[in-house]
Amino acid sequence: MPLTYDMARNMIDAAVAEARSRGLGMTISVVDSSGTLVAMARLDGANVVGPEVSRGKAFGSAAFRVPSGELAERAEKIPAFYTSLTTLLGGRFVAAQGALPVFVDGQCVGAIGASGSKPDVDEEIARAGLAGLGA
Repeated sequence: MPLTYDMARNMIDAAVAEARSRGLGMTISVVDSSGTLVAMARLDGANVVGPEVSRGKAFGSAAFRVPSGELAERAEKIPAFYTSLTTLLGGRFVAAQGALPVFVDGQCVGAIGASGSKPDVDEEIARAGLAGLGA
């Protein structure tokens, strides 16, 4: 099953509700399994780089099918590889905590990423969005 717009919107809506409940100005992005943007929300007060960062975190999570926090840990161990990868992909890949892969029936169909707070909070917002998948 591919990631649909309605699935993406449900995740965005759930993540936005969580961010608002915490008073956070964030950007949330959902990409499909190829890393193509499906939906994005930029809340009032979100920083100017949020759209690119949230999408980049989601891109990496979808590409590697792991939480982006794991990619951030790998990048600390071999920074030259991940810096080269970011350059090779034209900046579309961001190795920073805050995105989670989206699995449906055991298959990765995309990822959700958040940006605008501390890395662990970004991931909590993404996780809240992921919980909206079944909505």
